[in-house]
Amino acid sequence: MEQRGGNVKALMDAQFRVPGSKSQRRQRENRRESRGSKDIRRRGTNREAMKVLALLGLLAGAPQPPPLVDAATVVPGLRVDLRYATSRNLLGRAVSNETRCFLLPQTASALRQAELTVAREGFTLVAWDCYRPRWLQRLLWKRAPVAGQVANPARGSNHNRGAAVDLTLGRADGTPVEMPTDFDDLTPRAARDAVQGVSAVARAHRALLRQAMLSAGFTSIRREWWHFDLAGALSLPVLEDQGREGK
Repeated sequence: MEQRGGNVKALMDAQFRVPGSKSQRRQRENRRESRGSKDIRRRGTNREAMKVLALLGLLAGAPQPPPLVDAATVVPGLRVDLRYATSRNLLGRAVSNETRCFLLPQTASALRQAELTVAREGFTLVAWDCYRPRWLQRLLWKRAPVAGQVANPARGSNHNRGAAVDLTLGRADGTPVEMPTDFDDLTPRAARDAVQGVSAVARAHRALLRQAMLSAGFTSIRREWWHFDLAGALSLPVLEDQGREGK
């Protein structure tokens, strides 16, 4: 009887339970709204964090411009006589303050192999031009805007990529040797296979230089016996101007 009475009382209490005051209901609603706002802010923060992490991942995976190296630190015995720091060039005046031969690491490494080859014959390599900034390329194009003689700066020279070098031979002590022409010569004698007006001695030196460079992984061009490109150079990016500013 007491059990039945207890059940009836519990049922009556549940049926006629007095709801909380308005202030209590408002407090409960405020707590629910606060929890919802926190969840929204947390989700928003997580989304922003994910965006930042994704951006950092993209930046980390983005190809960075390759560093240039001073070729003299890689190529033992290399002589450097950069002609655009002198008046002995196409422009007839010194236009650069740079006297170091900068190249891509892979270009310098290939040049080292060529130097070892000519050293066995008692010679050394003498660099006339290496990495060339684009502002200098524009000066050359303005002086001689002829395709095949000067690369159009809009497209970029392989010198602008750090993947080309102009050079000649010298004796081991640095003494110049006879070659077909001087640097930046635009006459027919500057061609890599020119015979007319080129002595047998100059042709022999030219052949030794060319063979050493080709065997090291470079290619040559028809109009300039002194110019050599690293194989595959055109697939490399044109670099932003580096090194010392011009005069």
